[in-house]
Amino acid sequence: MNMKKLNVALAILFTAVMAGNAQPVYSDIVGYTTSNFPTGTSAHGVGFVKEDSYRGVPTTLTSTTMTFSGASFGDLGPTADGLPKYYVEIVDGNLAGYNADISSNTSSVLTISADFSSLITLPTIVIREHVRASDIFVNATGVEDFADSLVVNNPDGSQSSLLRDSSSATGWIDAVSFSAADLIVYPGQSFLLNTAGSGNFTFSGKVKSTPTAVPLYAASGNYVSYSHPSASPSLQNINLGANLAQSEEYGCSVGTFSTDGTLTQNATFLFADASTGFIDPVTFAAPDQDTVEGLASLIVNVTTDQVWLIPAPVN
Repeated sequence: MNMKKLNVALAILFTAVMAGNAQPVYSDIVGYTTSNFPTGTSAHGVGFVKEDSYRGVPTTLTSTTMTFSGASFGDLGPTADGLPKYYVEIVDGNLAGYNADISSNTSSVLTISADFSSLITLPTIVIREHVRASDIFVNATGVEDFADSLVVNNPDGSQSSLLRDSSSATGWIDAVSFSAADLIVYPGQSFLLNTAGSGNFTFSGKVKSTPTAVPLYAASGNYVSYSHPSASPSLQNINLGANLAQSEEYGCSVGTFSTDGTLTQNATFLFADASTGFIDPVTFAAPDQDTVEGLASLIVNVTTDQVWLIPAPVN
């Protein structure tokens, strides 16, 4: 990945969730990053989400639904390609940062892909539209038709791939069927980019003020990102080790990548335990070079399904 200096512009945007004068006013931070890519293969995180479409507290939860009193939702169901268009995210309580796709809805009931019914206290949730490849590359430069591709890893270990076609409605086509297509890049997920030349893409959106729960699957290598548009913390300080179960001691590894277009895994770190964190797999000492650029991609391998809770970029 060739992720050169990030250009970040942050501004305060005041938005109101308005259903009457008694509703609170929320202040969001919005910004943009310009990310460079080299000739070859690179991996990238996104770092932003779209603006909230709705914020509220459900009146009831079941294993598959959320019901809201007084809501008047429009169509929040999947797009024509069958992929979900919107998702819900919990923003408070012990599951803050967890999200679920919206598979269908009525004016007041959401059918979702996860079971939050065990929550004792009804949480505040937000609804957002998913970030897709078409959003990320709408202002890209250096992306070549029928030569460049974008790849995301799926939970079962398979991959989904798009081929660049600027004449398509989405800017991309399915790499197998050659029909117009798009792909979701979930919060905390990163994607691979295969390009015939160098270029860049600029993406703007909202900086999250809540954690992000990122699933890590044992069936596949997980391409993930710290998703912070302007920070470069130590690997020991991104909350990954703190979230891993004891079963992952000396079983979980984290890799970083070169930035020259070869996507060479140039460093590997082994998870020792929650107190020690990550170590060099050869010397078993704390690594010398373990800085994680905020939008860089990591590859995380686990032996059992886990969840990484990424801290909120801003409070």
